[in-house]
Amino acid sequence: MAMRELTIGIPVFLIGTAIIVVQSQIAIGLTATEISAIATEITVRIDGENTGTGIIIERQGNTYKVVTNAHVVSKQGSYTLQTNDGQTYAIDYSQVRQFCPW
Repeated sequence: MAMRELTIGIPVFLIGTAIIVVQSQIAIGLTATEISAIATEITVRIDGENTGTGIIIERQGNTYKVVTNAHVVSKQGSYTLQTNDGQTYAIDYSQVRQFCPW
């Protein structure tokens, strides 16, 4: 009799473990409209020796970090940045940093 109780107890334990381990996770994505709104808010136009766009990646007070392609700001000079609301700001070229991971 003790053997029969042990045999029944094992499948119940394994089924319980499988339920705990196999949990479905739901991922909720943004809609195309929501993505477009975010992209519009963080995309800027850069004008100067060359013209291009950039993406705002960080803000600290009135200072913004923007990522752009190197060719957009490759030449030292006078540059402006225009936000999606039409505001234009001068870029302090001494603050431009080039990043090359290779």
